[in-house]
Amino acid sequence: MLYRWFVILGFFASLLVAGVASAQTGSMGASVITPMTLAEAAPLEFGQPDSPANPGTWSVQGEPSTAYSIALPEGDVTLLSGSDAMTVTDFTDSQGGSSATDASGNDSFSVDATLDGPTPVDGAYSGSYEVTIAYQ
Repeated sequence: MLYRWFVILGFFASLLVAGVASAQTGSMGASVITPMTLAEAAPLEFGQPDSPANPGTWSVQGEPSTAYSIALPEGDVTLLSGSDAMTVTDFTDSQGGSSATDASGNDSFSVDATLDGPTPVDGAYSGSYEVTIAYQ
């Protein structure tokens, strides 16, 4: 008789456990988008001290009609001519830090900055700065 009670209790216990557990199948997917490319179309050129700079221009290609962010140097960048140096500060872009590609996946923006420091020694100064773009 005791065995019969264990079987009955086991049956009801299995019903209780079966009512607690549940399994479902989930769905998933993926979207592959066009990688962004960035190319310098014209360099940022300061020319002579105390004259306006010619902004650097950049071309963007990517996923059509998609927003992206623009990141520029946050600190100073140095231009060198031998051991002589000038400092470039306050980088800005014409899009205010973000833009979007057009229906063909293209866009462009310009970059400007400020040339700081004392009157430089004569020479041809050069340097580089980094621009990063990323989908938003």
